[in-house]
Amino acid sequence: MDLIELIGSNEKAFTVMVAFIAIFGGIAGNWIGAWLQSRAGRAQASAARDAAWITAEAQRLAALHTDRRELLARVVVTARQAHAKISAAFLPRSDGSDAESGIAQIGAQVDQLVYEVAELSLVTPEAIVRHAERLRESISEFYILLGLRGEARRAQVRLDRAVGAEARRAREMLVLLRESYAAQSEEDVETFRPAARQALHDVPALGDSEVEALVNDAAEPPVQPLLQEAHKAPLSSLGALVAEARRLLAAESVTTRPE
Repeated sequence: MDLIELIGSNEKAFTVMVAFIAIFGGIAGNWIGAWLQSRAGRAQASAARDAAWITAEAQRLAALHTDRRELLARVVVTARQAHAKISAAFLPRSDGSDAESGIAQIGAQVDQLVYEVAELSLVTPEAIVRHAERLRESISEFYILLGLRGEARRAQVRLDRAVGAEARRAREMLVLLRESYAAQSEEDVETFRPAARQALHDVPALGDSEVEALVNDAAEPPVQPLLQEAHKAPLSSLGALVAEARRLLAAESVTTRPE
């Protein structure tokens, strides 16, 4: 007689078995329900964590986008202002005041650009950093040229604008001095240097420091080609930086746009 036949023939055993099955089924049902509830709770918690991470990441990217845009705007504004002021400082001031007094202020603005580019390099891709560094270098070189040749350039403009026999003779003597330096003729230099200095002193529009600046500058290469290149280089670098910045910010705007 097998177990099933034994239970079927024994009423008490059958009753006990039915009760056991009911109890076991209840326990199993409760355990399965708890297990399913636990799985659902973990899934819900995981979904909540994922949603919180996605929200935090979106906020981080949006903040980074804003920081980059503001830093880029500051670099562009500072570079444009510095470029305009350096360009203007190669010419005499219309009010007749000394342009040297404003060069220190331009230097402070160039230093500000250096700092802003350093800030920008911490939060932008390498392509942006390269263009920003080129811009900083070109502005710095333009400013250095101003320090080296600016006073002589302003004095030359004053001399070119001056009228009268004294001004004409001073211009002629200065040309002869430059030609002597270019020909590397020490004898001619020794002749024309004092002659040019005296002719320049005779021009009322020129001060003593301007005369010395012109005499000393005659030994240097012509400044006009250098000035043209130094003026153009920052504009080219600035254009490249702005174009690259537009591409970056446009791509980030798509990335950080809410779904």
